[in-house]
Amino acid sequence: MDVLSRPRHSRVISHPEPPPPDSPDDDRQPWAMAVNAVVHASDAELTVLSLVLVGGTLRLTASLWVPLHPDAQLRGAPVLVLRDAVEPALQRLRAHVMPDPPLFWLDWTFERPARQLGALTGCIESIELTNRTGSRSETIAGPWRFDVDLPTPVGRS
Repeated sequence: MDVLSRPRHSRVISHPEPPPPDSPDDDRQPWAMAVNAVVHASDAELTVLSLVLVGGTLRLTASLWVPLHPDAQLRGAPVLVLRDAVEPALQRLRAHVMPDPPLFWLDWTFERPARQLGALTGCIESIELTNRTGSRSETIAGPWRFDVDLPTPVGRS
């Protein structure tokens, strides 16, 4: 697995900072950040673009480039397991894929934990491709693993 590190210029792209964990608005304060993580495995490149927290949900967006299979379609959004150091995997609510082979736009929506998150680790074990008629399918093995370091809320260290 070849992982390119996130550029040093990654930044929060909307304000305010996440509220402190004991804030009554913890699950209501919307905010977003650029992730900019690129992960290569097998015949595909995953670029994790952004993380958005709104209300009780957490949404992660990415693009998936599969250059050696220009006519293939994804059979569905790949299964993304997203977890932090404390909790078990976050509960996935839904996932979407927008096809435009060989580049696919992906987003996953998870239930937002009640407590403040610090860092997240994501992993996709494999992706399922099919030809345009659906008569032939292929599994591309990963894994595609990435880390997302969330900003520390004001007043926390």
